[in-house]
Amino acid sequence: MVRFQAAGKPARRLRQAEHDLKRVHLWKRLTGHLYEVKVAVRPGRSDIPDDRHLADAYPSAVAAPGGYGSLCDIVFYPAAISQDLARWRRYHAEGSLGAPPDSLREYWGSILAHELAHCLGHGKGERVANRWERKALARLRHASST
Repeated sequence: MVRFQAAGKPARRLRQAEHDLKRVHLWKRLTGHLYEVKVAVRPGRSDIPDDRHLADAYPSAVAAPGGYGSLCDIVFYPAAISQDLARWRRYHAEGSLGAPPDSLREYWGSILAHELAHCLGHGKGERVANRWERKALARLRHASST
């Protein structure tokens, strides 16, 4: 089960990111072991954490019918995502990036994949999450171009 605690544009972007990860056949691999995925949004600029993360994931357990299940609790910071993408666009405009930055849609999908990877279990860290993010981004780019 997926529960989005968001409204407006962030809710639409999250639902699109979920749909896109399903379309490129990554959703089930990232969530098949979970009982629930809960995604919340902290939309304001003042909500951006000091560590400047774009999102954070917290794997835990939840009481489920007949026992317990795994929960992936994710928080997105849309203002941080917009700032980060604007920075990449600025780098590209200045000639510091060879290729244009990803679309907002691709970016949200890759960030969702990154955070879900933190909930894969067995202490999967940043290296594993970054690998899933790159995999998702490559597939999302390919899907966008076809």
